[in-house]
Amino acid sequence: MDNQSLAQIANALESVHSASTSSDERRKAQEMLESLKQREDSAWIGWSLAAPDKTGILRHFGLGLLQNAIQYQLTSFTEEKRLTLRTWVVQLAMQVQDSDPYYVREKLAYLWVSIAKRVWGLDTRTDTRSDDVAPADGWIDMDASLLNLWNLSSAGRELSLSILRTLFEDLYLLDDPVAAKRSGILSAQCIEIVTPVADLRAIYDARSPSLQRIRVDDEGWLPKWVKMVKDCFEVQDSESSRYLVKALETLKSCLYWVCARSIRTTDLLPTLTAAMKHPNLRVRILACDNLHVLFTRNYNQRQDFNSIIGEVMKPEGIQWLAGVYYKLSMDPSEEDEYVFSKKLIEMIVGLGDYLDSPKFPLETDIDSDGYFGLLLKISQHPSLMASGISLQFWCSILRHDEILGKYKVEKFLPDLLKVASERCIRYENMPETHLSHLYMAIDFDSSPEAQQFFGSYRRYMEDVIRLIVCHKPLEALTWLHEGMTGFFQTQEGWQVMNKTPLGPNEPAFILGCGQLAIVESALRGVSRWEIWRPAEEREKDEKQVMAMLLEWNEQMLHLEVRDTTMHARIIECLVQFAPLLKSENKVMFSILERVLKACTYEYPPEDGEHDEERERVKELRNSSGTELNRLAYMVPESLMQVYDDLENVISNLLGSGKVREHESVSFKSFLLVVSQRSSLPNKSEKFQLIVDPVLQSWTDESTMQGLMDLEWFMERVGVVRIAEYFKSRGLFGPKLLEAPMDDAGRALKLELKSKWQAIFPIRPTRIFIQYSIERLERTSPEYLHLLSMWKPRVQPILPHILQLIYQIFAYHNPANWTNLPLEVQEFVKVSCTERFWQVGVSMQTKDEFENQTLEASKTLRDFADSVGHIVRYTREYAFLTLGSITQLEETMFEIEGMGELLFRALAGETAGITSHCWRHMISLVVRNVVKNCPIKFMPTFLVDFMPPLLRTIDQVLVAKWEKQSQDGFQLMEGESIDESDADLSDEMMDEHLLRQLTAIVDRLLIDLVGQVGVKSEQTERKQALRELCTTNNNMLFSILSLCRHIMLFKDGRCCFNTCLIVRNLLIPSLLEREDVAAYFCDEIIPACLGILSDPYLHESHYESGAILTTIYMLLRANSNMPLAKLQSLLPETPVVAFEELEETLLTARTHKQQRGIMLDFLTTWQVLRNDEETRSRTQKRVEHRVSRRHEPQDAYDSAAVISMFGGAP
Repeated sequence: MDNQSLAQIANALESVHSASTSSDERRKAQEMLESLKQREDSAWIGWSLAAPDKTGILRHFGLGLLQNAIQYQLTSFTEEKRLTLRTWVVQLAMQVQDSDPYYVREKLAYLWVSIAKRVWGLDTRTDTRSDDVAPADGWIDMDASLLNLWNLSSAGRELSLSILRTLFEDLYLLDDPVAAKRSGILSAQCIEIVTPVADLRAIYDARSPSLQRIRVDDEGWLPKWVKMVKDCFEVQDSESSRYLVKALETLKSCLYWVCARSIRTTDLLPTLTAAMKHPNLRVRILACDNLHVLFTRNYNQRQDFNSIIGEVMKPEGIQWLAGVYYKLSMDPSEEDEYVFSKKLIEMIVGLGDYLDSPKFPLETDIDSDGYFGLLLKISQHPSLMASGISLQFWCSILRHDEILGKYKVEKFLPDLLKVASERCIRYENMPETHLSHLYMAIDFDSSPEAQQFFGSYRRYMEDVIRLIVCHKPLEALTWLHEGMTGFFQTQEGWQVMNKTPLGPNEPAFILGCGQLAIVESALRGVSRWEIWRPAEEREKDEKQVMAMLLEWNEQMLHLEVRDTTMHARIIECLVQFAPLLKSENKVMFSILERVLKACTYEYPPEDGEHDEERERVKELRNSSGTELNRLAYMVPESLMQVYDDLENVISNLLGSGKVREHESVSFKSFLLVVSQRSSLPNKSEKFQLIVDPVLQSWTDESTMQGLMDLEWFMERVGVVRIAEYFKSRGLFGPKLLEAPMDDAGRALKLELKSKWQAIFPIRPTRIFIQYSIERLERTSPEYLHLLSMWKPRVQPILPHILQLIYQIFAYHNPANWTNLPLEVQEFVKVSCTERFWQVGVSMQTKDEFENQTLEASKTLRDFADSVGHIVRYTREYAFLTLGSITQLEETMFEIEGMGELLFRALAGETAGITSHCWRHMISLVVRNVVKNCPIKFMPTFLVDFMPPLLRTIDQVLVAKWEKQSQDGFQLMEGESIDESDADLSDEMMDEHLLRQLTAIVDRLLIDLVGQVGVKSEQTERKQALRELCTTNNNMLFSILSLCRHIMLFKDGRCCFNTCLIVRNLLIPSLLEREDVAAYFCDEIIPACLGILSDPYLHESHYESGAILTTIYMLLRANSNMPLAKLQSLLPETPVVAFEELEETLLTARTHKQQRGIMLDFLTTWQVLRNDEETRSRTQKRVEHRVSRRHEPQDAYDSAAVISMFGGAP
């Protein structure tokens, strides 16, 4: 290349990368550089620029031109040009120097592999030529070139490692489309060049001459790498550490599939264990990764298994593992060391899977005591994430009696119980300076993820306690009871009993709640013991266990606390005792008395100074009401004995004025549950006495007529009275709600508040239905009796419940406010605003949000907030009621026209439905309708209800995502946005809620038609539902349209899940229908190309590629539609390219190869990117698979590979 051209390119590159370049200059420079890629001699220009004497930036650009030629021009090159291009890449690799920039060396490796994936090797199905094949045919001397590179210099050795690592990752880990095209031949060749010939001869009876021809020597690469690792140990400097890292990275990429015999013959295990002592942390981490692969990969021979797993489980191996673990730093500030700790722990815990290995049972000389002792120490790690890795293992072991006995695990249970009881607390409430939070800051980027993990960790600890109690009830209950007694003698225990209020972050509250969680876990353990342990074992210990429970219950009954939140938790615990002590009448009545006392806990004065305390008492009374009903369905027979007394007590309570109207529902439902779920003789009479007075208000003439009128609804919720109050104060204008609340306003608020408690009978209706049928078998006599009582009562009121929902949505529609005075319109608008705080999304802290709400309560805005709350509260209970009614068999579904009525109620007024409301509606109503609709009513009810609803949801999502996309692009472009933190928080909240809504719609679609890769029981109902969805066009096309749009939304998880849903619909019988085939071609194929061209949706590229390939292959045999559609979508692609695509597809033997061919075709014609950036994203996505149990198909079990080697192992 002449100096002038070189200078032009250098100047253009400088302009592109310089911060001082103007936009116009940068654009022109970029256009000039892009034009070079279109030139026929672009590869030559690239090779010239990549020469070692050029600057790093020129070399990198030159290598990019070579990359472009390989990806987009190689197939059109003549054989001579292909050979020249390959020669240039090899030549550049042979010129590599230690001083070359890292990115240049990695780019060279990438280019080498890009060519190798396309041309390396001969296809054994067509290879009939003699040994003197031209070097250009199959690049059969690539292994020799790699060996020359290895022997060239230290830089060449490093580059050869990068080349092979990149090739192995693309082929085995990253699902690279180009590698997938030729996966059979490439896999066989990788095995051939890595494995020593001696091992191959020992495994296979005969080997293909084609494969023998591509290797350069008998040693293979694996022994070379192991020797290199050993040699690097002798000189522990930075350079040798760098080579070690490269060697270990390459080893890690091949240990999943390399011959297990070779691992044994090369002494790889002791080599890696030695690397664990290396002073370089990166070396130790990679050594640990390699060992984890060895310990979790598949083994087919007993000798290989014993040489790896058997060795490490012996006393020497366990002692070595313990030695490495005990030397770990426990300082969270050392993040890299912490990463190593988690990898080591995961490796150690993974070995536990072999304790119950059916394939190769462990020998008797293993050190099980040492192993379990080490796991116990791991469970005590100060990092919850590190500790949590062991918890699933403990829970699995504790469910496996054979392992417990075989390895004498019971000796470790007391210490494990101690660990679990100490950690059975809410770590999320601990201060941020706590050691657990310092580690969590490293583990998680967002608060919601951390919060979810905290809950999961606590549940695992509770499960450990439960399972230990099940195995050793006497010992465990004694120790736990003594622990609780000891706790209440400490300072924190005294604070739990005497201090009020207790804040959720106070140590006393955290530890006190932990003790109660321990009690509940222990009680669940006793319940499991009663069910699962052998009868003779139970009979031996039953009296002592019951005596201990009675003593513990007595202590709980006498435990008095002043804090209402802690009081509520104690009530929950006491109710948990009931089913275990139901034969002890005195105890039962003591528990009932304590619950009733909590339900009527006295309110403090309503003087404005005790508002927070009154709110806490309200929560206690509500929670205790729930526990009262839980007690009823747990022990109805015990309570039946005193039913008449209970009626009198509750009647007196309700008449005493101590119980508010909305609280009375819990007491009535308590009587309903006891009467209907026990053997009480006059069930029907009791049912009518409790239920009918509530349901009659639905059929009241004024209510039925009023529900048809929005103005009546507004008057009922108090809008008219509030408007009159505003007028009396002479308040108008946009700042009306900022005016302070006066005495008259407070009086009106109290008056309305008393009315709001019983504004509609929706809450008691739902509670009566749900509590009465909760946890009842659908074939039990109790359920069938209740069904006969509920059905004739629910059917007449269903239209009124639906009309109530319709009016609530109409209230939220601004179009319905036009006739109202302006100040009332502003009031209604504010009342329709949903305000809530969500962890990890809201910009404010929770305290700031609550303080803001408190300040608003001192102004007239409190009226709007209160009305909005009661409207949304009523809406949520209406949703819940419909969800409960769907559980009453055909009650809803047999009513003629009910599907259309339900759709009108839920989606007839969509203008005011928020994302939050849609999500709740789908979750609480629609999904329950789908799950509970009887098979015989699916063709009528679901066909009337689901298609219009799905189309409406589709329209709503498309509109919301279009708006969000516009807002998002403005933010992404970095434009100056003059918004406050609160505005930004609202924007973030809207996006978050939209993503939640889209996710719940995905779940609904999975309910309807299922998803690829999800194993679930295929019941008759599920099969009937899927058949309806695929045979009824209204159902099918509504589902497909919704899927098509969700696939293209900027939400990676929802896109991925929807692709799996669509894949589950790709069945030959469905695509045989002309209209369905046309839809898949006209709509789904373009959607797939849209995903493939969008880097944001890169996680779904391979799933969308699978959909596209499947549609093409299923339809192409009998139709030109898929070809014609692709040609119309890719007008720049020549016909000959499509002809080559189809010829190549016909030669593919697996779907994976077909998908690889299709994706490579789309990459060539620039629909799909397949470059280093894409590869890096994919690598990050699958990186976690490297450090977890990973069992891909064993390379030696592959029929294709076996046939290439010419025999079976």
